Amino acid sequence: MTMTQTGKRTADDIRLRGSYDKEAAQYDALRYKSVEGRFFSNLELSVLRSWIPLGRGKKVLDMPAGTGRLSIALSESGATVVGTDISLNMLAEADAKATKDGAAHAHFVHGSGVQLPFPDN
Repeated sequence: MTMTQTGKRTADDIRLRGSYDKEAAQYDALRYKSVEGRFFSNLELSVLRSWIPLGRGKKVLDMPAGTGRLSIALSESGATVVGTDISLNMLAEADAKATKDGAAHAHFVHGSGVQLPFPDN
C-alpha cells in the first residue's frame, strides 16, 4: 500500500482497501479451510511461535492482521497482540472471532504499515 507523506490515501490505496473490504467475510474460508490451507496455516503458526518470544508481558504487532487468524492464535500465549490492517471489514471479522474465541489478549486497530496508528517510541 502506498500513502503520501501527508497520510492522504491514493486511488490505489482506496482500491486495495475496497477489495479486502469486499472479501473479508469469505477470506478465511477461501484460504484456510482446505487441506492445503490448514497445512499452511499450521506451518506458519509453528514457525512464528518458534521465532517470536511469546508469553505474558510480551507485545507483538501483527500487520497486516486481516481477519485476525495469527493475532488470535499468538495471543493464546498470554502475549498482548495488536493487529492492524487497512480494511475495516477485515478488522470487524477479526474482532468478532476474538470475541467468540475469548481472545482477551488480541486487539485490533485500523492503520497501515506506512502510517502506524501508534506513537513513536
